[in-house]
Amino acid sequence: MPPSGYQNGIVSGTYVGWIDNGARITRDGGGTFTFNSVHLTAAWRDGLHVTVQGWLGGSLAQSRNLVLDTSGPSFQVFNWPGPWWPD
Repeated sequence: MPPSGYQNGIVSGTYVGWIDNGARITRDGGGTFTFNSVHLTAAWRDGLHVTVQGWLGGSLAQSRNLVLDTSGPSFQVFNWPGPWWPD
């Protein structure tokens, strides 16, 4: 969808994922993991405020506020140690 942050945010391959209107991203499949890092880009407007949260057993365990732009990906390192379980 050029011109937009979608095109500018691609870092590997030709696909992007998106969240609309505050939706949650969840991980299924069981097992534990450490949340290391992620590339994030705003799609349509600069100055997009995003909150990334890690929930463990129904309780908020980690949180970080970010501001994203459409010009390109912002590589964010979290290194939130596991074990995390999908809620």
